[in-house]
Amino acid sequence: MPVFFDFSDSNKSIFWFLLPFDIADEAYLISFSQNEFIDVLNKDGFDELVFKLIPKIKDMIIEHKLSISNSSMNYLLNKRIRRKNRSL
Repeated sequence: MPVFFDFSDSNKSIFWFLLPFDIADEAYLISFSQNEFIDVLNKDGFDELVFKLIPKIKDMIIEHKLSISNSSMNYLLNKRIRRKNRSL
């Protein structure tokens, strides 16, 4: 379950929420517009935030991590192939 923080910064209308991840004991700190937060709560309630919005954010994080992982894997494979071609 996410934990929401309001640090009452007078210059910005931003909430922060700590989003725990079940995978690898990770957590992410994400900024969220205070106005959007209030709009979602007023329009659809807390359930919309917890059961629809947060899972979408988690999916985006997973996709990003996978793309980084795939990029790293491709880089390592290409590096290995270049080394192998040099030795030939």
